[in-house]
Amino acid sequence: MPVFVLTTNLGADKIPSGFGEKLTNVVAQTLCKPASYVVVQINPGANLCFGNEPYLVFCLSSVF
Repeated sequence: MPVFVLTTNLGADKIPSGFGEKLTNVVAQTLCKPASYVVVQINPGANLCFGNEPYLVFCLSSVF
């Protein structure tokens, strides 16, 4: 089961509606897995710093 964790300093109000579903489909297509097997976790409002710019980090884990 692939797990995609995205952490960003953007607030939750800046993340578009449906973003999680779209990201799930992108990860599923990229890994050639059914979307029903993919877990996406979005962590907004994190204390991340990269100048004064919006920033994100992600981690993808999957057993092939």
